Amino acid sequence: MNKKREAYMTLLTAAQKQIPQEVNLVVEEHFIPNCPFPQQIPKGWACPVCGREVDDGAHYCKYCGQAICDD
Repeated sequence: MNKKREAYMTLLTAAQKQIPQEVNLVVEEHFIPNCPFPQQIPKGWACPVCGREVDDGAHYCKYCGQAICDD
């Protein structure tokens, strides 16, 4: 029974990675002298699953295989 459960979990994980998830915006904080609040400058996009930076035109994360979209 344990092998069946392990196979099911592997299949479920693979199927979930095929459903595109929206990427997260990565910002860099830039401090300006005499300004109490930091400026947030967009730096790129991050995978919603592993958090690593992904390319602008990518459809999959090259690190974890998650399908991504930037719509």
